[in-house]
Amino acid sequence: VHSPWTPDDKVNPAHGPMTEEEQIAYFTDPLIGDPRTIRDFLVLKDGLKVSGESQDDLHVLYNGIVVEGNRRTVVSRLLNEAEPATFKTVRVVCYEEGVTKQDILLSLGRMHVAKKARWESGDKAEILFFLEDSGLNADQIGIHIGMPITSVKFILEAGKLLKKYQTEKGDYRPDNFTVFYKVACNRKLYKMMLPVNGKTDESFDAGLWDRFSGGVKGDKINDCRDIAHM
Repeated sequence: VHSPWTPDDKVNPAHGPMTEEEQIAYFTDPLIGDPRTIRDFLVLKDGLKVSGESQDDLHVLYNGIVVEGNRRTVVSRLLNEAEPATFKTVRVVCYEEGVTKQDILLSLGRMHVAKKARWESGDKAEILFFLEDSGLNADQIGIHIGMPITSVKFILEAGKLLKKYQTEKGDYRPDNFTVFYKVACNRKLYKMMLPVNGKTDESFDAGLWDRFSGGVKGDKINDCRDIAHM
């Protein structure tokens, strides 16, 4: 069983699998994987070594490709190679042949976005962005995954702000998502910073976006309240 994740791709079900060696290196080698990924992997490995079982099922395509539980797949393999009696069985949910990318994304959305699961905020938002790209609007996404539609709209709006910032500043740090989400939720602040539906009102400050995005780039802004000190 191989994982479809690759270091430069976040559209989980859309691309081919890593080799087993690439998979292990991505989760363990600091020259290849990012520090957060490796940290989370080691925490999971220590936990599973103690418990001897995974509390969550793996989700696997009909052809054996893992679409949910990539870290657990690698941890289970490594622990079983070191101590063969560690994992005798692993629970698996298998998707039938013919499942679509949208079906898989909706399943991941129900597990990780609508519920308070372990994924970071930016990672949760990524799933909603992909669902929007697949042709669903905010109302449809909210209904399908069981999430308040207003929350879905704010996350998608934050995604548009983040993409604008990334295009302009070339800064792709995932932790930046949180501050843009807070801006999207603060409609008064949003209207001061950017046109709404192509229109501005008397509160609009043409230079505020530039000052704000520059502050994020320079690590001077981590919260909407920081704007008051600009």
